[in-house]
Amino acid sequence: MFLQQLCYSFCYLYLLTLLKMNFKQTLLISFSLMAIAVSSLAFTRRLEDPSDNPLQPPAHRHSDQVYNTVTDTAKYDQNVKRIADSLEKMNQRLPIEKIYLHTDKSLYSIGDTIWFKAYLVDHVFHLASNLSNVLFVELVDNDARLMDRISIRIKDGVGWGQIPLRKTQYQDGGYMLRAYTMWSQNFAFDFLFSQRFFIGTQVEDAWLVKSDVTVNLIDNQNRLQVSLFLNRMDKTSSPVAFKDVELKIYDDNHPVPKIYDEHRPVFIEEMRTDIDGHLKFTRTLKNGANGRRMTLSIMSLDPKDHNKIVLVPLLINRNNKIDLQFLPEGGKLVTGIKSVVGFKAIGEDGRGTRVSGEIFDSKGNKISDFISVHNGMGSIEITPMANEIYTARINDPKGIREDYRLPKPEPFGTVLHVDNPEKAADIKITLAGLSSIPAGDGFYVIGTSRGKIYYTQKIDTNQTELLVAKKSFPSGVARFTLFNGISPLNERIVFIDNQDQLHIQITPHKAHYGKRDSVSLAIEIKDKNGIPVQGNFSLSVTDDSQIKADSLGNYGIPAGLLINAELKGDYGINVLETFKKLKLKGEIESPGYYLNRTDSTAWEALDKLMLTEGWTDYKWAKVFSPDKPIFFNAQNNFDITGRVKNILNRPMANNVVLAFSQKPPFVKQTLTDKNGAFIFKDLLLIDSGSFFFQATRPNGKPLDIGEIEVDRPFDPYHVVDAYRYPISPWYVNSDTTQINRAKRISEQAKTDNPELTGTLLKEVEIKGKKVIRGSWNPYPADADYIFDEHDIKASGLNNLYDFLRQNIPGMRVEYSYERNEKTILTLTFNDRIIDTKIDGRPLQIDITKYDTGRIEELSKYQLANIRGIELIYSRKYTEWSRDMPRLIITTYNDKGGLKNFKGGNQAYRPLPITVPKVFYSPKYDIKPTVKLPDYRTTVHWEPNITTDENGKAMVSFYTSDAGSSLTLNIQGISVDGSIGNLLYKLL
Repeated sequence: MFLQQLCYSFCYLYLLTLLKMNFKQTLLISFSLMAIAVSSLAFTRRLEDPSDNPLQPPAHRHSDQVYNTVTDTAKYDQNVKRIADSLEKMNQRLPIEKIYLHTDKSLYSIGDTIWFKAYLVDHVFHLASNLSNVLFVELVDNDARLMDRISIRIKDGVGWGQIPLRKTQYQDGGYMLRAYTMWSQNFAFDFLFSQRFFIGTQVEDAWLVKSDVTVNLIDNQNRLQVSLFLNRMDKTSSPVAFKDVELKIYDDNHPVPKIYDEHRPVFIEEMRTDIDGHLKFTRTLKNGANGRRMTLSIMSLDPKDHNKIVLVPLLINRNNKIDLQFLPEGGKLVTGIKSVVGFKAIGEDGRGTRVSGEIFDSKGNKISDFISVHNGMGSIEITPMANEIYTARINDPKGIREDYRLPKPEPFGTVLHVDNPEKAADIKITLAGLSSIPAGDGFYVIGTSRGKIYYTQKIDTNQTELLVAKKSFPSGVARFTLFNGISPLNERIVFIDNQDQLHIQITPHKAHYGKRDSVSLAIEIKDKNGIPVQGNFSLSVTDDSQIKADSLGNYGIPAGLLINAELKGDYGINVLETFKKLKLKGEIESPGYYLNRTDSTAWEALDKLMLTEGWTDYKWAKVFSPDKPIFFNAQNNFDITGRVKNILNRPMANNVVLAFSQKPPFVKQTLTDKNGAFIFKDLLLIDSGSFFFQATRPNGKPLDIGEIEVDRPFDPYHVVDAYRYPISPWYVNSDTTQINRAKRISEQAKTDNPELTGTLLKEVEIKGKKVIRGSWNPYPADADYIFDEHDIKASGLNNLYDFLRQNIPGMRVEYSYERNEKTILTLTFNDRIIDTKIDGRPLQIDITKYDTGRIEELSKYQLANIRGIELIYSRKYTEWSRDMPRLIITTYNDKGGLKNFKGGNQAYRPLPITVPKVFYSPKYDIKPTVKLPDYRTTVHWEPNITTDENGKAMVSFYTSDAGSSLTLNIQGISVDGSIGNLLYKLL
């Protein structure tokens, strides 16, 4: 505005001087003033348009860009306005939270602690979320069973905590770390954080296994060929030579039948290793065997080895089990229009697999070749003809006889194609087929990212090309949709990389460091324009000789927020529709490869990822649909939410809900809203840890027909199958770092130095024994596991199943049987059937035919009613029970335990907030008086680094005894939503 006033003043002076000057002078001054006016106007517009203003923060730039583009267009077009308004309404009603966890490392041992930093941001600008301040973090095993769950406090979008991997709780196996808020459960599995790794036990006498598994088709049968080399991990590193072993193959935890002769119905075989520790065998695979869940058990028959067992996943990929899908760009093929078709080949193990082949028409004519570019993904070009059916045949890998059909071409319609060159400033959109369909309310191309509109363009029927500036969008996944009115016709997503991640610099105070040396680091963080930024960051320091660095950035914050969350998520997906998604939806393999792009094909591979994993099934209907009930409310402080339904599963409005506890005694009440939902805000943390809820009718009488539901964290049994590909143990096909790690853990465990080990420690003999008051154990205190009231309360769990699974490794729900018109549940411990009694009675459940149903039935027994749990399995305690393990459960009321409340009553034990602990980092003197081995895998963990106004921070710690290089991994987010990470080698 000031510059405009200045221009007006110049014009006024110009008029005054015209009468006093000759023609040449007048002309010269006129040109000068015009130049000033043009420059002033351009500068003014630059100030008014923040998209080109380097002083404007990125998040604000995007916000203003959206406002200017959409509102200006909406002034003359109601369709664009309706799309924009609908998106904005959905974002306001269903704002999305994105979650990322920075863990101290990517590989753990039993006895370790998982240290993590949580970042909770909004979906649109990656600013700190102000919606939830409680985050759930949990570990789920390969059988989708909950092993541990904690909750942490979130403030200003960040929080941190730890999960100890107790030896009494965990067994060797693959696990998934998940994080989510109560609110994010409205979006099912779309925006939760997940990371998988193997957790194992490192022992000095371990066997290392080099495994090679192949499957060949011979005489129309799949022949499994397994070659194994066994070596000792001790000082000799010698082969496990001439050792008698028993081999068993398990398929999804069940023995695999053989297709061979009738005399050997199960594969259980004894073999002997040769002088090189080599084992080799061939077996025929049954076609129905589960290639993702097959395990080979190797048990030593040498008495000196004390029944040593080694489990080896058999990573099986049968060629005839490849799933090949073809996905037309934009959504469909149209007769006579040249189109790009993406494809992805998924192997039996659930991962992308390389393929090549040919496309044929219905007459057997070859139309095209195809070959995958990366992880089984690629694309072809095809111009489909009318009434044609196109079929793909795989040539490599060989032996595949199956035909894979391409989608049937539509007789008419539109096609949308996108060119997104890596170095180009613009995206080119090509449209075809617009004239073949009625224009209706007009054609529009809408560009969105993170649920916001960043580009709108009305299209003429004859218009075939558009150029869209990449800088108009934030970095990440962008979605381009062709609309007819408000009906989506085609859609394509692309990835935009504006190279605007934070620039992080680490400067150590000297070039090299020795053992137990003091390290001081200066950290400086700037944005892409070199301007210092304030933000919150976390730093892990790991020993390179024991932990492999995440050099590709697969576990970094950019991969987590820009790729993983975006490709899993979609517009407002209802929690009940989780399992209706495409098979392709799942975990993205090596997401860091696409962001760091260390080779020339990475950008092309990224585009193929967008074309396949991001293939659309048009969720816009949910944007325009009427409001639907929200299933989970955001959790702040200590809030409890839920809903009341009648016998027809319909919401009951204006019903009184009471919340009360016994210790200390108190009662609160609230009313349900029109959707039957209720909320109790800021409830007190109570000693008993349990709340009881009761719904009443308008006349004040208890609701006896109907149901009250309390919002709880995810049901751990519902894990998407795409996450369940095998994870190999550390001792199978080990690399040098894994072997070094195992050796040092074993060496350090001998020192009995808990502050330095943090992992395997010597067993501690417990002299004092617990006694359960009123126990049904005929010999009180004689048990291998004893859990009293304090243990049960401290667990923070709700039900009996979760407690048994978390605290007694080897406990499984096996089967049920009928006796005296009752259904009795049978449990096993380490494959031994348990005599289970609750208050002296058999463990009774409702009738169910399914394994998950049995688990759910056991979950109905509430811990709030249980006084103590005892397990007896060793011979010194089981002689009086004929060597049969016994599980003895004692309740408060001696009535066999109450299962989950029915009708208008409900019990709920909230998960207590876990207080973050300080990572132990020793401080060594220059000349230490005590010399104990220090082989920490995580040398230092700093979860809360805050940069000042100059973008600077300082961190210090001491090195260990490893004497190897260290990897520093710093990650975080600035106050304006910019993200960044850096790996730095410290010598």
